[in-house]
Amino acid sequence: MGYRSLAPYLRPIYIPWVCASLTVSILAVSLPLSVLEHGRSYGSISLVMGAGGVGAALGALRVGVLTDRWGSARVAAGGLAVITASCCLLSTTTIIALLVAAQLAIGRGVVGVMLSRQTVLTSTVSKGLRGRAMSLMGGSWRLSVLVGTASGGVLYDLVGDRWTFMTA
Repeated sequence: MGYRSLAPYLRPIYIPWVCASLTVSILAVSLPLSVLEHGRSYGSISLVMGAGGVGAALGALRVGVLTDRWGSARVAAGGLAVITASCCLLSTTTIIALLVAAQLAIGRGVVGVMLSRQTVLTSTVSKGLRGRAMSLMGGSWRLSVLVGTASGGVLYDLVGDRWTFMTA
């Protein structure tokens, strides 16, 4: 029983997980650059970037309730939809209040994807594989953060902030 026995879980658990973490890491590089480039202060950058964490913290309890009520697949799909819509909003505005609102929503969407995928993992993966499954989640998060931050910077240089946000 090795990591190959986790292959059936790639699509339902790991792909949404990696998509959410790639988005967050692309934005971690490109969003502060964009805010600064549009003449805003470092305080504005802090406000915008901190909003993602606030959104995740505020959304965590609600996500648990929704996962119970609607099921983890719907919560994950909803979280990915919220992340997508928020990235589209980021690509169309430079107004700080809207950037903060988008980041709040992204934080909630990310926590929705993360908690729903962990719920699926703990309910479907056998106890003997659960440690490997969780370590694969952690490893895929770290790898996608590496890839996302690198690609976020490269994309920002090549195509600018708007298309980088759309890519995220």
